[in-house]
Amino acid sequence: MTGTVSSRRRAAIACAIACAILLGERAAIAQKKFLIFGDSKVSYTTFRDMAGRFELEYPTKDWGSFPPGGSTIAILSRNDKTATVVIDHSRLTEPLAPQEITTNAKIEIDNLKEQQPNAKGFTSELLDCKAGSGSLIRYSRAGARGPERVMRYSVGVDKDLYRLDAVVAEASLARFEPILMHMIQSFKAPAGPVTSKN
Repeated sequence: MTGTVSSRRRAAIACAIACAILLGERAAIAQKKFLIFGDSKVSYTTFRDMAGRFELEYPTKDWGSFPPGGSTIAILSRNDKTATVVIDHSRLTEPLAPQEITTNAKIEIDNLKEQQPNAKGFTSELLDCKAGSGSLIRYSRAGARGPERVMRYSVGVDKDLYRLDAVVAEASLARFEPILMHMIQSFKAPAGPVTSKN
């Protein structure tokens, strides 16, 4: 009798462990789908900076990279130009401390308002990406092809400050915002090691 109770108890424990593993896998899949915003129907590939400063994921289909210039180190855009991500790089005199992220966001907003006096609806929030914690500023502006929504993500990595400006036509916001957020949250600096494919 004791052997039967013991084997039933072991079976119940094994069943509980198996259920926990399956639920954990489902939670991880849900987290990947919903926390790193991305459309499960979109396939992504990794863009790696030639100098190895950063990498991020962007859609495999209908997107490409364009030549940068000045402090802009990369431009990724849809072929129809309805959505674009511009990555800018500058050097800091000292690393950005965690408590300075919010202050830096306020400075960024002040600069954006000065540079773009017709922009409106500024909001900011803290957001994590693979490179660490940064600030995400959202605002609206009039673009060359109509109203646009801009998401500026600023993140400090050691003495490097990266700004990712994700710009999308207002009419296409619902369609492309999840993709742009996925791109922002996949940003990693420095880039990981190059893997060879045989």
